[in-house]
Amino acid sequence: MKIKQTTQKIVSLLIMVSLAMSVGVSAAPAGNESRLITDEAGYLVCQRCGPDHKDIYLMAEYPAGSREKSVNYHLVRDMSRYTFLMSSDAPATAVNQTPDFWYIDKQSSTPALNSIVFDDDNSALSSAEHITVTEAGGKTRLNVIWANGKRNIFILDNP
Repeated sequence: MKIKQTTQKIVSLLIMVSLAMSVGVSAAPAGNESRLITDEAGYLVCQRCGPDHKDIYLMAEYPAGSREKSVNYHLVRDMSRYTFLMSSDAPATAVNQTPDFWYIDKQSSTPALNSIVFDDDNSALSSAEHITVTEAGGKTRLNVIWANGKRNIFILDNP
């Protein structure tokens, strides 16, 4: 008799849990489902990237059991289409203080972390002093002024 009552309680509990889980899933807005974006090494960069542009970026947080991270990211600017990130790993005593930059195209069917390479790198191993990101005339422009006073510009089209 006790086994039958225990089994009935377990079945009832499982039914309640499955109903609660199905309600939560169906309440998610269609078209803005959770999507994971990773960098080239497979580290988590963006957890929820959807068309409503209310994205959550996890620059230095990785899921349990993942490989040891190799790069820490800082959000430079989150624009309507692109998100710009910068590395923050260079120690203050390192000879090369030049950070790496990346962008994520949030409207891409498979968003990914893309490396930014300046055509004519003027950093001369110095740190970034001033960074701006602007959108105008169908273009998104990343402008970096280095500690040595020189500048670099990276431009993306906004079709």
